[in-house]
Formats: sequence, C-alpha cells, structure tokens
Amino acid sequence: SAEFSQDGKRVVTASRDGTARVWDAQTGQPVGQSFKHDGNVFSAQFSSDGGRVVTLSPWTPRVWSVQTGQMLSALKDKVGTDSVQISPDGIRIATISRNDSAGVWDLRPGQPLTEPLQHKMPAKAVQFSPDSQRIATASENDSAQVWDARTGKALGVPIKHNEGVLQSPFSPDGRRLVTVSTNGCARVWDLVTGRSLMQTLEHDGRVASAQFSPDGRLLVTTAKLKNPGRGWFGWTSEHQKNAWVWDVQTAKLLTKVTHDSGVFWSEFSPDGKQILTVSDDWTVRVWDARTGQRLTELEHDKRFESAHFSPDGKQIVTGGYGGARVWDAQTGQPLTEMMSHNSPVTSARFSPDGMRIVTIAPGHSAANPDNGARIWDAQTGRPLSGLMQHSNPVDSAEFSPDGKRILTIARADTGYVADPRGDTVYVWDAQSGQPLVEPFRHRKPVSSAQFSPDGKRIATVSDDGLARVWNLSPSQQDCPDWLHQLVEAISGQRLNEQGASEPTKLNRAETINQIRVKLDSESTDDDWVIWVRWFLADRSTRTISPFSKITVPEYIENRLNENTPASLAQAEPLALGNSAWLERISAARKKLEPTRPNPTGSQIDEHTP
Repeated sequence: SAEFSQDGKRVVTASRDGTARVWDAQTGQPVGQSFKHDGNVFSAQFSSDGGRVVTLSPWTPRVWSVQTGQMLSALKDKVGTDSVQISPDGIRIATISRNDSAGVWDLRPGQPLTEPLQHKMPAKAVQFSPDSQRIATASENDSAQVWDARTGKALGVPIKHNEGVLQSPFSPDGRRLVTVSTNGCARVWDLVTGRSLMQTLEHDGRVASAQFSPDGRLLVTTAKLKNPGRGWFGWTSEHQKNAWVWDVQTAKLLTKVTHDSGVFWSEFSPDGKQILTVSDDWTVRVWDARTGQRLTELEHDKRFESAHFSPDGKQIVTGGYGGARVWDAQTGQPLTEMMSHNSPVTSARFSPDGMRIVTIAPGHSAANPDNGARIWDAQTGRPLSGLMQHSNPVDSAEFSPDGKRILTIARADTGYVADPRGDTVYVWDAQSGQPLVEPFRHRKPVSSAQFSPDGKRIATVSDDGLARVWNLSPSQQDCPDWLHQLVEAISGQRLNEQGASEPTKLNRAETINQIRVKLDSESTDDDWVIWVRWFLADRSTRTISPFSKITVPEYIENRLNENTPASLAQAEPLALGNSAWLERISAARKKLEPTRPNPTGSQIDEHTP
C-alpha cells in the first residue's frame, strides 16, 4: 500500500519485506528509519498531524513515531487483525478482527500523578484523607496501606489483618483509620504510631462496611455486601440483619439495630445524632445513634437500592426499582414525585448544597437507551440534564466536594458482553451533564473511585492491584482573563463575535513570554497559575502533572527499573519525543516479550497494548 500525508509532502508505503517507510514526496528519498515488523506489512497510514504512522502486519497493528522511528504502542489481538483505521483526530484506532468483531482503541493516555500504588493482590477500596494529602487503600492481601497522595510513596508499614481488608476509611480529622476485614473484625488505628488504638470490634460474622460519625467519636458497621456480583454472596444470616454503633474511645457497643432482612448500607446524619439503614426488606429506617430507638421508616412497594441524607439532614433521597424520590427525614413522607428512568435507579445522591440530585440506572446492558446518569432538581424532582450515557452499564455516581463535577464508573464485567478496554471512570459537568475530560480507562475492574476532598484529584483502585491518582484541571468557572490570551496565543486562533474561528492578531511569542514572566512573579497558590506554570515548563524536566512532585525523568527511570510490560507502557507516553528513552523502552520490551511461531515459519512478537 501507499498513502499520502494530509499535507501531501510525504508518502508512507507498506511492503512484504516486513517494513513500512516514509518518503519525501518531492524527491523520493526515504525520511527517517523504517518501521520493522517480523512479517508482511499489509498497510500503513498517517495520523492527521503526520507525526505518527499506523501499520498492520499479521496479528499486530502498531503505532510509530515518524520523527524517531520508534514504536509507540502495539495492539494485541489474539485472533488476528484484518483491517485497521486511525481516526481523523489521531487519538483512536478502529480494528476489524478475524472473528468478525470490531474494536476501538484509545491511543491518548491519561496523565499519571504519582508512582503506581502497587499491591500484591487486588485492591478493593480507596479513600482520601480529609486534607487530600494521603490515600488509604484496602487490599485482598490482608492489609491496608497509607500513601502520600503527591508522590505515591508508602507511609509507614502495611496495616495487617488475618484476612483480606474490604475498607479503610479515615476519621474526619485524618488522624485515625478504621479497617474492615473479611474475618468479622474492625479495628481503629493511630496513623502517627501505626498502632491499634483499641481492642478489635468483634462481630459474629463478616463485616462489610464501617463509617465514622462526623465528630469521629462513633462508628457504625454493617455486615452485608450490597453488590453480590463483586464480592461474597450467600443466604442472609441473622448477623447480616444488623447494624452496630460503637464508641471509638472505649470500643464498647452502644447499640444494635435490626431489620427483618439483610442491612447493606448505613450512614450517620450530618449532625451525628442519627443513623440511616437500608435493607433487603424494602425499608429504609432512621434510628437514634446512641439508643437505637427507631425514629422514622420509609416504606415502598418496590425494593430500595440506596438512601442518603441531605447535607442539612432534613431530607432523604432514595433510589430503587420505582425510581428516585426525596422524603422528609422526620415524618417519612414523600416530598417529590418519582424521578424515573426506564430501569431501576441503583443510586441517588444529593449535591453538596442539597439543591440537585444525581441518579444512575445501569439498565441491562450498555446498549440500553437509558443506561446512564441524570441530574435532577431536588425540590421539584424535574430533570436538569439529559442522560449522561456510558459505554458500559454505569455503576456509581457522586458529586465533587464543590458540587461542580460528577464522577461515574462504568463496569465492563457485569455478566454481559465485556468491553475489552476494561472499566471506565468518567467526569462530568454537574450543571450541564456534559463530559469534561477523556474517560479514565482501566484494564481490570474498578473497585472504587473517589474525589479528593479538595476536588482537584481522583483516586481509583482496580483488580490489577494498583491504585491510581488522576489530575483534574481547575474549574472553568474560575479561569483568569489571561488564560484566554494564552489559549489564543498558543492556538493562533480566536473566536469572533459571531463565534467563528479566525487568525489571532496577537504577537504570539511575545504574549506567551509576557504571561510566563507574570506567572513567575506570582506568589499565589491559585490552581490555574500552578497549572499554566507547569504547562509552559520544559517538558523534559517538569513534573509528570501540574500538582505532582515526581519529575518526568524520575518517573521514567522508576518504570524502567521496575521492568514489567505494565511499567514500560506507563513510561512510554511521557517519553515521546526523547529518542534515548524510547530506545531504552523498546529494548526492554523486546527482552520481555515472548515469541510464537507464524504459519509462514517466521516468529511474531506477542505485544502488549
């Protein structure tokens, strides 16, 4: 095959000699190095910007840098690929496989913020500390670990249990941690000394969750997991019908409340005086947190899936098979009509100001037209946004602490056809319901995702044993005036009064330099100042993202030293443009990759996407 670049200045050819090559269209001379495969190369094509080439040989579509000749990524297809096409924007590849299936591959990676937070076993939960400076993760390898949220370094030794740890939330002041284990124990730990503060809270069966009261003095625990598809499942025992309230200082049981069926959720009211429980018996109940006296009960003719207090504690929002609804927390009377999807609402939550609600309805598959999330007016029950659609059934949704963003998780392993790209985390604008960033994709199931208390970051944990921290840009509602000038200077375009794009009249280099000087003299810690300082810094020496403390060279060296297929894939996006790094990554990958025989007799590399 042969194909012109979009500007017509170059040609890329694919050959049966196992190579593809770029040529100068005027002189016919080769440009740079050839792109080598171990078998015939059937096709080659340019990305829209001409900076990359996508080639196809048996089994392995690959992406190459035109400038360096280095392979940037390879897409692993176990059944073989017959056709490949790069998208017009140059960030995705579509493939057709020999089993008559098609796939879409995202070639633009998310920015890492820290070193990978590595566990030896699947990580089950992640939690930011109240000051956003630390992260606690719970793992199936019988331990919890606290990490520095800026560097990814482990703080102290792992907190050990005799069995797997399901949760590890911080106390409201960030000085303590409670761990919940599958052996029926909960423990509270001092994060300064690393020692247990109190005797173990013994339960007569498995513990599923634990939550501190707002003042950190009480703890409520439950025994039943809500989602049996992702955890232990069995018949409901008498033990699972309870929720327990404990005194953190004395480890004494204050009260135990009971339903007729399994209790799968409990939470304190904002003032800490009441607890709310949700049960399989289609009831939601409110109790006095110290005496266990039942105060209110919400009843419905269909199953409740979730219930949460409003920020002022005066209302409760429920989600279930009939939809979502707001109730009076004192009287138990409904305050709105049902907020309905075409399928059950599995979660409904208030915004931090209590004025809006976000609901999710997974449907039965990703193809369900009502599979997604929606924003509602909490006073009237009217929808405020269209459906926020997902590539897979949506599993959870929550507002950011400032109420400006919404975080959702879409599951790939729901029992239906699995998405080969794994689970996906989305971030949406909480006013319009529009996506704000590219989705954060994971190759393994995501067990938990959470905003940091300052709203600047997202932490996720997945079944590959990794916790990840993702950077979020500052809110667009707070952007300074000079940011528009910078965008105009960098892009060379401006929007006129009619909203059409036209060439800028700014002196682009002078404008960028003026903004750089202005920001260097700023002493403020404004997020936009920090973000743009990072953006204008030397790419080869700056940190891996605006709010990180890890430099690009440090990160790449650490990934090279780790020397696994996953670590090399993490280093590669940040090494683009540096031929020395790319050569080291390519050499390391070749040593790790096994080979297998080709029907033609030659060897074909087994590459990792």
